[in-house]
Amino acid sequence: MELITFRDRKIEIVNGTKKKSNFRNKNTVLISSKFMKKSSTDSISQANHTVSILAKIPRLLVLIGCIIGSTYSIQKFFQLYWKYPIVICLRIHHEEKLEFPAVSICNLNRLKILNCFMSIEVARIDGNRTMIGNPLLISEFGTMSQCGKTDNSSFAYKKEHVMKLKFLMEYNQMSQKQRFQEGHQSHDFLKKCSFEGRECPESSLGFFQNFRYGNCITFNTRFEELPLISRTGPGSGLTLNMKLETINYLPTSETYGAKVIIHDPNETPSPEEEGFVISPGYETSIALKQTVIRRLSAPYKDKCLDYKQDGPMSGMSSRNSCIRECIQRQYFEKCSCIDQTLSVHDDLKPCDLMNKTEACCLQEVLNSMSLSGSTCGCPLPCLSVSYGGVLSRSKLKKETLFLDINGCKLFDPSQVYKEENVRLKVFYSSLQKSVYEQLPKWSDWSFLSFIGNELALWLGMSMVTVFRVLEKAAGILKMIIYSKCFPNDKG
Repeated sequence: MELITFRDRKIEIVNGTKKKSNFRNKNTVLISSKFMKKSSTDSISQANHTVSILAKIPRLLVLIGCIIGSTYSIQKFFQLYWKYPIVICLRIHHEEKLEFPAVSICNLNRLKILNCFMSIEVARIDGNRTMIGNPLLISEFGTMSQCGKTDNSSFAYKKEHVMKLKFLMEYNQMSQKQRFQEGHQSHDFLKKCSFEGRECPESSLGFFQNFRYGNCITFNTRFEELPLISRTGPGSGLTLNMKLETINYLPTSETYGAKVIIHDPNETPSPEEEGFVISPGYETSIALKQTVIRRLSAPYKDKCLDYKQDGPMSGMSSRNSCIRECIQRQYFEKCSCIDQTLSVHDDLKPCDLMNKTEACCLQEVLNSMSLSGSTCGCPLPCLSVSYGGVLSRSKLKKETLFLDINGCKLFDPSQVYKEENVRLKVFYSSLQKSVYEQLPKWSDWSFLSFIGNELALWLGMSMVTVFRVLEKAAGILKMIIYSKCFPNDKG
């Protein structure tokens, strides 16, 4: 009977373990070698064909270099792709008919003088000046504030500004009904309206109230079916005849004229930031061309917002209203009051514009936002319809006005010569519509195509080959895992 010592048994176990390990390693190497020989990728299969090790090394180095090159190229493309770049496509459409825009008009004077003994001898400036909106929407108060503008940082207003600020504070206390009643009435302001040679129906006219301009009129409101127009030139479109009632202008109104805003019927006009001023005594003609801009929402650069769909839920009807709300929030957080001339909030305390602390606080907040960059998250709208126009004007006939204002004898009617009339013509110069549309630079298919091209360039691989490689790699992984889990199973 043969005796087996403990030492011999230990050696036998160690030798058995080594054999199993060698078997697993050989099995893995054999599978890998088979995979490389039978690979449909030429660069991989050729690297294993040569028997000589010295001949294999250059091929393996070339293969490794190609893998590194393709990986680097694909990684650089990924960096660009995840930035979501865009291209802008311009299309010119020649339409048979175009929707006519909405036209809003406001008198530059918000309230009429009802007291005939109010002084009107105030210096006026040129009525052709056009007010230009600022990205932060500077309010009326912002244009008059004197904080920090003097060497000793004193707080003072110019004489004409004091009167205007007092009026603004009183105007802010008035109800909307009172503002409407004391403002210019539509039947006095708009004397005649014709569209395509016919009198405008009453249903096509809408009215809204603005803090800076008072009562305003809109032709082609969103509640009506949008009129289509098929003709171009001065004989077509909209004609408005207006009387400004300049004799009733307040001393705080610096210019004679009317504000005109041409906008999409589905948008709320912003007279403070948009539009242009037309002067009395002239016929102003505007030849329009329609431009449409379509933007991409997040994750693309503009991250646009559909204010028509998403805006009402947050109380914002447009980008300008969003910016206004943002600025007012900043004012209220820092100053515990708001700028009443920027927009009216009945539920928030208005600042006393004659109070140095509150007035300078408003100015400091606005300066801080201007210098540090606006924190307002108000993206551009996803769809913008604008109407670029070429303006021309000709002088109207002067007319002598015999006025009797509330029986006042302050004015000598025979000496009052005012150019009260304003005529506005709005028409299309062309039925051509320019559409600027943002498109993704790379679609999903372009993404896959680029990867396929890079693999084909560096490794000679197609997408079919990629799936075959993945399939075989999965088989090798499965074999390795199986051999680890079942070391005694040689099959």
